[in-house]
Amino acid sequence: MNTIARHDVSLPSSYQQAKKALGECVRLDECKTWLDKAAAIKAYARMANDADLEKEATRVRAWAKRRMGQIIEAVEPLHTGRPSTKNRACARPNSRTRKSVIEAAGIGETSAKEAVRIASIPQAEFDAKVESDNPPSIVDLVQMAEPPPKHNAEHFLKGRTKAQFNNAIRFAGAFKTHADSLADVPFGDVLPHLQELEREKIREALKTIEPIYQAVKQELLRHG
Repeated sequence: MNTIARHDVSLPSSYQQAKKALGECVRLDECKTWLDKAAAIKAYARMANDADLEKEATRVRAWAKRRMGQIIEAVEPLHTGRPSTKNRACARPNSRTRKSVIEAAGIGETSAKEAVRIASIPQAEFDAKVESDNPPSIVDLVQMAEPPPKHNAEHFLKGRTKAQFNNAIRFAGAFKTHADSLADVPFGDVLPHLQELEREKIREALKTIEPIYQAVKQELLRHG
C-alpha cells in the first residue's frame, strides 16, 4: 500500500482505507497508535501549509477517537459492591475491567472519557461533521456530544434527609450482604450438626433478625 510518510510516521494514502482499518480495529492500543500518527501528520501538514493533508489527519483522529470510545464501551464496567463468596471464588484474577484495559493501552483517564463522549454522538451527525470541509477537532467533538446527565441531590434523596438516605443505603447493602453470606452456606448439611453453643448464638441473633424481617416484609408488601 502506498503511504504518506513524514518523519517516520505514516498513514494509508487513501482516507477511505484509513476509515476501513479503524472500523476493523479491536484493540485500544491500535486506536492510540492511529491517534498519535494522525497527530504527527497533522502537525507536519500545518507547518507545510498542506490544508488537505491536515483535514484528512483531523478526520482520521476523529474516527480513531470514536472507535476508541466504542471499544471502551464494549468492556463491561466493574460493578462496585461486595460480591458473594461464590462470585469471589469464581472470579478470574485476570478478569478485564474498563480501567485495567484503558491503563494497559497507555490511555489517560481524560482521553478515555473524551473517547466515550465522542462515541455517543449519533452516527449521522458524526459523519456529517467529520466529512465536512471543516472537520472538527477532538475538542469540538467532545463539545458536540451530549453531556453526561447531572443529578442534583434531590434526585437521590427523593424527599429524605441526608441521614435517612445514608441509612437506607447502608441498610439495603447490609441486607444484601447478609443474604449473600447465608446463600453460600450449605445449611441443609450444617443445621443437623449444630452444637448447643452454636444453637444458642443463633437464637440470640434471631431475636434481633426476626422483627426486622417481619417489618421489611410488611413494607415490601405495602409497596407491592
